[in-house]
Amino acid sequence: MSVAPVSSQISESNNVSRRFSASWRQYVSAGIYLFALSLYGLDFYPAILLIFFLLIDSWNSNRVEFVLRFTLLAGCYGFTAPDRGFPVKPSDVVLMLSFIAFLFYRKRGVVMKITVAIALYIFFILGLAMLSDESMSIQILQIRNYLSIIYLFFVLYVWADYEFDIKILWHLAIVYSLVVCCFYIIDGFILSGYAFIPNTVIFSDDTSYFYDLNWAPFSLRFPRKYPPGLYLMALAVYPVARYERLSVWQWVIVFLALFACRTMTFIAALVVTYIVSAGLTRRFIRYCLLAIICLPLFFIADRLSGNHLRIASTVDQFVNFTMPEEQIDGEQVEGLVTFGSGRLEQIIPKIYHQIESGKLLTGFGFLHPQKTTASQFIIDNPLYSDIASSEEVVTGVEVTQIQTILDIGIIGFIIQTLFFIYLYRIVRNQRESFYFGSTLVIFFIAGLGGFSGWIFYQSLFLISISLAAVICYNKHYKQLRQ
Repeated sequence: MSVAPVSSQISESNNVSRRFSASWRQYVSAGIYLFALSLYGLDFYPAILLIFFLLIDSWNSNRVEFVLRFTLLAGCYGFTAPDRGFPVKPSDVVLMLSFIAFLFYRKRGVVMKITVAIALYIFFILGLAMLSDESMSIQILQIRNYLSIIYLFFVLYVWADYEFDIKILWHLAIVYSLVVCCFYIIDGFILSGYAFIPNTVIFSDDTSYFYDLNWAPFSLRFPRKYPPGLYLMALAVYPVARYERLSVWQWVIVFLALFACRTMTFIAALVVTYIVSAGLTRRFIRYCLLAIICLPLFFIADRLSGNHLRIASTVDQFVNFTMPEEQIDGEQVEGLVTFGSGRLEQIIPKIYHQIESGKLLTGFGFLHPQKTTASQFIIDNPLYSDIASSEEVVTGVEVTQIQTILDIGIIGFIIQTLFFIYLYRIVRNQRESFYFGSTLVIFFIAGLGGFSGWIFYQSLFLISISLAAVICYNKHYKQLRQ
């Protein structure tokens, strides 16, 4: 994709909604790169040569596309897996490069304020970690996820002195998102397996290899696929809501991909952010009322389809959660712990142990589910039905906000929340600042279901890109207006 001069693409109006269109060449280019990632994720290691070739090509032709491609490789996002085919985790390599960029990138104005905020954030995280009885050699394995926000400086370094236009990022984010959606549709409805997005398996037994694919073409099995591949949509929601109108066939692709994913929390994050970005709150309320009226029909249809939509199971969770004890013969506790796909059965014993241990304010530290062995961090969870797995480390819950409290306590959770709010306040008066805000909202909501949140590198890489985009866009916009 050739990059037109920024001056030819920025106008004072700049807020005109237009129909999104891209050339087949752009879709094919994105598809080839993403398919190369798929091949590598299937342990076809020669694909790395094509990946590197396409990365070098985008470095020379379009640094915006380079950042997207490099991020997809570094974050894996369901295509590859960090423990398959890589001598070291790619996210660790990126973290090292980001620290180097953090040290050498020229910091002025807004970037200087952000630098100070990130430095203080890192200082507080490390300070709280030192209060833990767990060794730092173990804790650093989890701490590095929290520190991934410094990917911002790698992106800024790549885009330094580059004629950046945020519209190009938006365009490419939509193109790549649509191609990823097609991959989800092919895997979910045609191949009924894990070939194009091979590492979105729910159970490890479903793992695919290029010589042993886990698939059942045209079997109508419709396996559910986890959402990391769709995380890229976080960079596309805002422009689609504000500036780019998708065609009917493009919306169909998006809806089918989300159905293949069937992860309600992540879908809700996209929908809420789209509504807020587009200013459709009142219309959304009307649609919610209509959905409530139609809920019995959806419930019956889902029951008849075998719960493929996951609507009936969600309703069941709320019914069990709110049902008075005497109506379920003393099984209120079971209804409570199974609420939210059983997340509360993970959370309740661990928070209770945290309170008993006096660690609610500062947290247990960054424990590792396998490598932490100290007895004070091991509990016997009586709420698990599987007795064999009831003994576990007091970490690893599928709500990232609760995970933060387990790691660094209430104090750490407050610091983390204020940190990200402050980052947004630094750029809130910049043009298109809510592009950054929208990614924060998406991953905060998705984190309620345990999907990345503000504590994992996959989301923090994308949050960093959106923040870097706002900074670079305003920098070059000001230069054009001088």
